Amino acid sequence: DVTVKEVQEKAPAAVDDELAKKLGKENLDQLRAGIREEQQRQYQEVSQMRLKRTLLDKLSDNFEFEIPPNLAAAEFEAIWKEFETQREQNPDQFKGDDKDDETRKKELRDIADRRVKLGLVMAEVGRQNKIELSQEDINRAVMAQARRYPGQEKEVMEHFSKSPEALQSITAPLYEDKVVE
Repeated sequence: DVTVKEVQEKAPAAVDDELAKKLGKENLDQLRAGIREEQQRQYQEVSQMRLKRTLLDKLSDNFEFEIPPNLAAAEFEAIWKEFETQREQNPDQFKGDDKDDETRKKELRDIADRRVKLGLVMAEVGRQNKIELSQEDINRAVMAQARRYPGQEKEVMEHFSKSPEALQSITAPLYEDKVVE
């Protein structure tokens, strides 16, 4: 036995100033402008990422030299550790993957070698072009990281100020981006 008290029908939301206010904007024009800016920012990020990937592929193809084995080994160890952590935390992601560890290690060694080679090439390009990170660049990157953890900004800032490895983890990609630009 069921007593129907109400029947609801799904209807599209009215796109008007009221919707804009619910989304934290003053009016519909401001909402549209905000959406346009966000789409433009996302487009710029994707375009920059594709350009960077193309550039790095060209650099990788055009430079052949012996890379320092200790750098390659350290990079491989970091990549392998990250892979094992992901495999432990997300075992379902690797179900049906029939690659054995030796095959996977070969692939990851190739990635490590490429990263080291490109890192050395980018460092040389940066050196030759006198590209440096300013303290302002670093501060902006640290602040961007801190904003990713609302309510914990102070702890994030302290972490970067006390840990050179953590700071290096954001300054290295920042420097690379500046060289690419």
